Amino acid sequence: MFRSYYSRSKMIARDLLQSESIQLLLQYFSRLSAKISLQASTVPSRIVGVFLILMLVISIAVLTLKIDSTYSIVGGESVFYERDFSKTPFGLMDAYDACVLESKAKMGSGMLRNHILPLSTRYNHETDEYFVVLSADVGSVHDWSEAMIYCTIDVEKEMISHYKEIHDENSSLLSRTMSMLSDVLK
Repeated sequence: MFRSYYSRSKMIARDLLQSESIQLLLQYFSRLSAKISLQASTVPSRIVGVFLILMLVISIAVLTLKIDSTYSIVGGESVFYERDFSKTPFGLMDAYDACVLESKAKMGSGMLRNHILPLSTRYNHETDEYFVVLSADVGSVHDWSEAMIYCTIDVEKEMISHYKEIHDENSSLLSRTMSMLSDVLK
């Protein structure tokens, strides 16, 4: 489902080497080094070399950050990225994964646990969408509350068309017991 860091780095490096900007940059540096070599009698050659290497490193770093930002896909959309649905059709577990990834992207580390509610989760043949319902615990390990997460995943458009969280105002039994005990001990 996800590309590893190694394959992502290889793809970025390939794109970097094939990009026109890097080719133009290399041509510019070769012309600049030829021009500076003519003036080498006035400036020490070590300073010129260090300057050229520094400029090359800065340029490559800027281009890498620019290219890397185009490949950052988070949330539920990462399930659909570079997926060949003719070989492996989209199914209920893919819809579940998309909903979980979207909720983790929105809630961050606040989502402790989640599980699918099988009686509410379904596929709608008329609209070609999956409706996924998750029950999740949100908060910290000692103080959490329950939340219901509703996702609608459009299979044809390959995107999450609807996302909604409903948080329960009541805290967990453990957190209520701990607060009661702390009040008694005071």
